[in-house]
Amino acid sequence: MILKSVNLRPGLVSKATSRQYHVEKATKEANRQNQLKRKNMKESEKERRTEGLSIKLSEDNKGFALLQKMGYKPGMSLGKEGQGRSEPVPIKVKCDREGLGLATKRKEQLAEINKFQEMVKRKHQKLQGNFMQRMSDKFSVKEIEKDLEKCQKVCDELDGRAKITEPKDWFYWPLYRLEQKLADESEDEVEEKPILDIYSPEEKLEMVIDYLRNTYFYCLWCGATFDSIKDMDENCPGNCRSAHESM
Repeated sequence: MILKSVNLRPGLVSKATSRQYHVEKATKEANRQNQLKRKNMKESEKERRTEGLSIKLSEDNKGFALLQKMGYKPGMSLGKEGQGRSEPVPIKVKCDREGLGLATKRKEQLAEINKFQEMVKRKHQKLQGNFMQRMSDKFSVKEIEKDLEKCQKVCDELDGRAKITEPKDWFYWPLYRLEQKLADESEDEVEEKPILDIYSPEEKLEMVIDYLRNTYFYCLWCGATFDSIKDMDENCPGNCRSAHESM
């Protein structure tokens, strides 16, 4: 079977193509006109509604006449003792296609989601804060234990120079010194004394520092021995690490 071919000069289109083009053009123009018409109708409805709401009821209106018989006067507020509304309840026109109550339901769902997200955020911040506090406390305890160990060594050395053979309390000297002292003594000479660890590292450090400052005029963080309490008060920033770090 031999197909017939249509010979067209370059730049020309067939009648069918031309007809389809004009139909599509006319359809688009009709749709555009319909959209403009619907838009104009909505605007006209809005204008008429606004105009109607702005017009007060006349005395010829049956409802208004009934209110006047009940004692209402123009400009008065409704309700007991005139505490009610003096203006009409505003009309809110529903322009979307959502069902009645659907927008309210979505707002409630969104509020619940936001509430849950806020709760998760607060919980995360609390956990993060607790972690940072634990890390800070951990480093603080390490610093305290390190300072206590230094104070114990200094106290042992200064007590030795002063010919003191027994620490003021067991934690004033390093633990290994107490163990060594007990090992050097015979079993008959050893008097068993229970060691009660009732103080926190902070309390131990505070007591040993106070002992060193008042007995030997020594400051751990200055790393120096002063001539007197007066000399220490005048030249030492204080009896804690933070006082020296702020210098």
